[in-house]
Amino acid sequence: MQLDNIKQESRKIFDKLEMPSMRYGLTIRLNLDNFDFNKLKPKDFEVDFVKSDEIIIEDLKTALVKHEKLVKEHLGKAVKINESKFIAFHYANLSNGLFIYVPKNKNIELPIEFYNKIKEDCRIEHTLIIVDENSSFKFTEYNTSNDIKGYRSSVVEIFLKQNANLFYGNVQNIGKKVLNFNVVRAIQEKNSSLDCFSASFGSLLNKNDVYSVLKENAHVNNLGVFFSDENQQVDMRTASIHENKGSVSNMFFRGIVKDKAKAIYRGLVKINKDAKDSGGYQRGDILILSDEAEADSIPELEIDNNDVKCSHASSVGQIDRNKLFYLQSRGLSREEATKHIVIGFLDPLMRRINNEKIKKELMENLVKRL
Repeated sequence: MQLDNIKQESRKIFDKLEMPSMRYGLTIRLNLDNFDFNKLKPKDFEVDFVKSDEIIIEDLKTALVKHEKLVKEHLGKAVKINESKFIAFHYANLSNGLFIYVPKNKNIELPIEFYNKIKEDCRIEHTLIIVDENSSFKFTEYNTSNDIKGYRSSVVEIFLKQNANLFYGNVQNIGKKVLNFNVVRAIQEKNSSLDCFSASFGSLLNKNDVYSVLKENAHVNNLGVFFSDENQQVDMRTASIHENKGSVSNMFFRGIVKDKAKAIYRGLVKINKDAKDSGGYQRGDILILSDEAEADSIPELEIDNNDVKCSHASSVGQIDRNKLFYLQSRGLSREEATKHIVIGFLDPLMRRINNEKIKKELMENLVKRL
């Protein structure tokens, strides 16, 4: 499969597309005033991963040669080239990434962990995960970087075939001088199930887009947390698109902002007309720890079928001063009291995470940042 054709098509689309607006809600505007695509010079890179005897796992460049048919059938099918100017730029400069294929009827007990350290000042990376029929798999990536000022574009395409199950985790803790653009898209066939978790602590700008397209009786649990301080900016978007009957989605996100950070969370549950007996729930809560931080949470429902159950909730607020006073009156310092309140704020989310290593990583990052 030739990447050159994809790159050429993408460059033409990139030239035609307008720069997207970065204004959300009533007050939040993410700052990209000095951003210029022409200044970005994507670098080639190698992918360091653990081999497995039970599944196919390769760097994307190798997979394009050894598994051309599989790659050709799936690459660019979940995340389309023309979705945005940033996505078109991604495909126009696609260099390498990771390819994972889980064959039919495989129950992979041992999780795969991918430690992705970014060294380049401009990296375009693409992950393609295919879990075939009646198979299950657990995959977590931990993203860090050198002390670089740069740009990272990451697209993760997930394909779950009939009766397939996947746990996908993404912990992002890259440097605070990096602009990070991340898209995770899952196409879920009949009776498939996805547990998706994302944690965002790093980057100067983190634009994160995570959503699933659900076929008949497919299920997704989409959980996430972000913590932003100093001048960090977060644009977190999640969505579940219910295409067929009996599909169920749960989205639960919590965020924390302090100093002069800005954050926006946008969630969407869309029920198509053929998706009767489906259910969707979403919740997005943001805790503000300073007077200068800004945040907004915007839930949306689009319902085209009456025989469904959907609900949503969102909140943005500061720490209750009465609770803070109570804890301080019991001998805690203001900093210790704040830490306990924040941990309590995240507790409902932590209870839903079925991965002890990720829980430990989250708490270590949280305590360090507080």
